[in-house]
Amino acid sequence: MRVLMVSRASYPLPASQGGTDAYALRTATYLVPQGHQVFLVGQGQPGPAFGEVRFVRVPARVQVTSRLRVAYFLKGFLLNIASVLTATKFLRKDPDRIDIVHCNSNLAVVLLGLLFPGKPLVYTMHDPLVLPQRARPATWIDRLIRPINNGLFERWALRRAAHVIAVSSEIRTQAEQVIGDSRKLTLLYPFSRPAHAVSTDTGPSEAIEPPYVLSVGAQTGRKRFDLLIRALALIPSSIGLVLVGSGSDRPRLGRCAREVGVTERVVFLDHVNDDQLLGLYREASVYALASTREGFPATLIEAALNGTPTLYFTDAAHADLERSQSDFFRVIHSLEPERMADAINRTWAGEPGRVPDRGRIAQWARSRFPPPEAVAGAIDRIYAGVVGPMMLREPAGVTA
Repeated sequence: MRVLMVSRASYPLPASQGGTDAYALRTATYLVPQGHQVFLVGQGQPGPAFGEVRFVRVPARVQVTSRLRVAYFLKGFLLNIASVLTATKFLRKDPDRIDIVHCNSNLAVVLLGLLFPGKPLVYTMHDPLVLPQRARPATWIDRLIRPINNGLFERWALRRAAHVIAVSSEIRTQAEQVIGDSRKLTLLYPFSRPAHAVSTDTGPSEAIEPPYVLSVGAQTGRKRFDLLIRALALIPSSIGLVLVGSGSDRPRLGRCAREVGVTERVVFLDHVNDDQLLGLYREASVYALASTREGFPATLIEAALNGTPTLYFTDAAHADLERSQSDFFRVIHSLEPERMADAINRTWAGEPGRVPDRGRIAQWARSRFPPPEAVAGAIDRIYAGVVGPMMLREPAGVTA
């Protein structure tokens, strides 16, 4: 099948980039072995990770340099518009060369649905439609944008898409309330980074001495790296904190580290490759993620697959992860630095008589979360279910 994957990302992606951007590329690369021909829309240039995925480059590069929160939203909006315009130009040249369009943003579904009403669209929904009360947007721009994005675009996209992939149980339940038809909904966890062998190339992990707590992700405010820094200051030991990623929140995080006196214990890494990141996972004493909300935080799975004890600090419910809890994979409903410090210290030092078995942790993660090949196979079946019925209707002259 010929698939157009619409992404707003700029390639090549840093290893710390997750969420929607990483999902699009991983989906594309795992669909190729299933026999699909995949075209991926994005900015920048394709890297080695693309393999046989064909790149459809957005001709104009969108750059917003301001560190203000409003600039973050503006950049995301402009990236989506640029990707949709590129996808539109690509489809108009020869609409029949693409069988299905897979979108990773509600705006792409809405606009492409209007422009190509007969084209089957699959939509992966990455964020909750309704936030839990404790995880409401905090800034004025969040409060302004959220009703437009979720109140209008998200609901429109859910109704227009031929099939919706939800990355968590909460998202699936909320989407079903809008659609009213569970047959066009599939719960499917996102792809995790495969735990392949780490290369011998020199990487930043070789310069970082354990023990350390690792946390990975875009530093844009939703992930509360500042609280991890404050928690570190409450742990009276030599354990450090390694933050992999970049973003507009970096200056504030640096100030926070200076304020609580842990500057020398916090390491910021902007750019690492996949192998180097896997090395960091494997050498970390604890993987910790603190966040006000997540669709499905794939880095938690990646850490567990590499045998690292994992802690998720949040004030929002996440049923899928809560059902998966064990003594080395824990969801803690608190964003208080004191409780975070206590949990990290207990996990790192180990409860009396218990030493984390990395092999056991990795084995448990492999048994609990589906491998990328299984996720790709499920998407393959979704495509067949969407395109098949539409092809059957074409001879009868019925417009999809």
